[in-house]
Amino acid sequence: MQYQTMYELKNRFQLSEEMNRIQEDLKKEQRVQFFAFVVIFLLLVVVAVFIVLFREKRRLNVKLQESNKAKDQIFSIVSHDLINPFNALFGASDLLELDLKEGNLAEAEKNRRVIHKTITDTFKLLNNILYWARFQQNNLVVTPERFDLSLIIDEALSLSENQAYSKKISIKKQVGLPFFVWADKNLVRIVLNNFLSNAIKFTPENGVIQVFTQVEEGFVKVSVKDNGVGIAKEKIPKLFEPSDIDSTKGTNQEAGTGLGLMVNKEFVERQGGQVGVTSVKGYGSVFFFTLPGTS
Repeated sequence: MQYQTMYELKNRFQLSEEMNRIQEDLKKEQRVQFFAFVVIFLLLVVVAVFIVLFREKRRLNVKLQESNKAKDQIFSIVSHDLINPFNALFGASDLLELDLKEGNLAEAEKNRRVIHKTITDTFKLLNNILYWARFQQNNLVVTPERFDLSLIIDEALSLSENQAYSKKISIKKQVGLPFFVWADKNLVRIVLNNFLSNAIKFTPENGVIQVFTQVEEGFVKVSVKDNGVGIAKEKIPKLFEPSDIDSTKGTNQEAGTGLGLMVNKEFVERQGGQVGVTSVKGYGSVFFFTLPGTS
């Protein structure tokens, strides 16, 4: 009996030891599995980070290539379009001098207008280039203030008078009560001048341009509508993109860089607004931009 009891105790002890070993093995296996899970998880995180970094690097490379392409295109266009105005100035100034000597005041007045228009257009071009360059270098300081947008529209229309007069184009303003916005006056002037200049450029002689404003959900929308040549449907999505700068000549073969639309997009978006266009080939275009309104 005593022998049997000792045997049972021994078996129980052995069984207990076996259970302890099994539990230890299970704990070891669980620890191994846990560490394996942690290692796999960390590897996946590392792989995910590398994928994100690779994609971001590829995106930045593409953006850099597009930016370099745009800059090359801009400088190529600008270098060409800066020569033409000076050739026109030399020719017109020589003719002006000759007309004044001969007392031909009518012809002298025509050449004076040519000189004035050329200087104005060249100044706008240089202004766009300088502001765009500062924007690209992040040196452009936007200084918003509250002002009546209708007054800036009047200024822009006044500056466009000579350009419109040379093509017998009438500009009609449909602006009602004062519209106050929160924006940078200088940048808004550039945007308006660019849109008006483009409208005149692509509108034939005796055409009509309309400028009108409206309020939409806290924003003031300014639209410049012309009855000019219009834009092909496939070109519209790329109009404001730096990778597709177009130096299309106007209805009177006016030169241009196509830089103005890209500048407008960047300047308006920098102030919390948007730009856009609707157009039908052969029937004209409506370019518009929005700015935050204020009471």
